[in-house]
Amino acid sequence: MKILLLPLDERPCNAAFPGRLFPADKVQILLPQKLGHKKEPADFFVLSDFLFEKAKDADALLLSL
Repeated sequence: MKILLLPLDERPCNAAFPGRLFPADKVQILLPQKLGHKKEPADFFVLSDFLFEKAKDADALLLSL
C-alpha cells in the first residue's frame, strides 16, 4: 500500500512519526522532498506538482491542513 503524506511542516512529529505507525514492509509513505523550514513556507507549486504526480499511484492521501 502507498500512502501519500503532505505533513503540516518539517517537524518530526508531522513528517517522520506518521511513517512509523505502519510496518515498512507493507506500507510505503511518500513525502515531498522539500517542505518549508521553520517560518518559511514551502513552495506551493513544488508541493502541487508533487501531489498531482504521486496521487495517481497512491492508495491513500493524508493531507495536514
